[in-house]
Amino acid sequence: MNTTTLLQNNVVFRVDVSLWTGKAKLSRADLPPDANIPPEDLAILGQKRLIDPDSLKPFTALKTRTIRTMNRYGAKFLSGWLVNEKYVDELDSLLSEIQADYYAAKDRFITAYHDNVSTWIDDHPEWREMLASVVPSEFEMRKKFGMYWQVYRVQPIDTKGSSMDIEVANIVNGDVKKMTDEMRSIYDRLFADRTTTITSKTLGALHEFAEWCHNLEGIYPSATYMHEAVKDILAKTRTPIDPASVQYGQLRAAIRTLSDADYMSVCIADWMHSGSDNMMQDVLNITGRAQMEPDELVPMTERRVPEPVEPVTVGTEELTIQQDTNQRTLSAMMDDLF
Repeated sequence: MNTTTLLQNNVVFRVDVSLWTGKAKLSRADLPPDANIPPEDLAILGQKRLIDPDSLKPFTALKTRTIRTMNRYGAKFLSGWLVNEKYVDELDSLLSEIQADYYAAKDRFITAYHDNVSTWIDDHPEWREMLASVVPSEFEMRKKFGMYWQVYRVQPIDTKGSSMDIEVANIVNGDVKKMTDEMRSIYDRLFADRTTTITSKTLGALHEFAEWCHNLEGIYPSATYMHEAVKDILAKTRTPIDPASVQYGQLRAAIRTLSDADYMSVCIADWMHSGSDNMMQDVLNITGRAQMEPDELVPMTERRVPEPVEPVTVGTEELTIQQDTNQRTLSAMMDDLF
């Protein structure tokens, strides 16, 4: 998969969610004449709040929801997200739901705007004149809120100063760490120091992670392998799990390994190029049997190997994934489970 192929099979979603800060610049004239403040060449004054910030929280929450939705389906690219074209309709529908909630929140905000501003000013009577003089009208306020998006394809044109290859390389080179960082968050939140029983609900985070990796196949070269690894773990895990049990220790070790970028880079790089159906032996060849503990050497059962994913190339240079063998491997993790 080269740069052109990557861009032909995926589209870019650019999403804009406008938010009003509810603030205005604080000027020297806003302060008492005897206020002891530094000169402008030394310090810059801050901002003044024109309305209760709690009234704007729904919009912040909706923007966060939008970003999370986009991150589930794509990778940050240029001014938007690179998304597999097969998810265009699904993602468009999800964004439309958020947009409907956004404009409903806007209508509620505008309806209550005058009362909210009046209450805020009444709560700060000594600054009434300063606030009232800069508060936007309802007409101006309506123009400050909007949510819209565009979907387009990128057709790069080679120029001497083009950085398109670098943009694509940034996606490919960062894919393993992006996924292992997410797995690290799941491990720290749910498994690291757990003392209560693990239920099927607890494993929901792993199901969501596997779905996320599946959505990113065709963008991240390693997504297929991470998806398959997690699905295998889930298929072999039976709940409930006592946190004092051996099974829990094995599951926790597996997830910890999946959260290690160095070792997952080694595993994925090997699988990506070999297409082997003996993943256990492949990883042993990379890491060395001596690095494993005796109880990690249980033979691994056969598993379905995902379809090979070609490495991305930039120009004539193949992008390789750095390998570091200082931690445990995915095969060691699989051994524990199987």
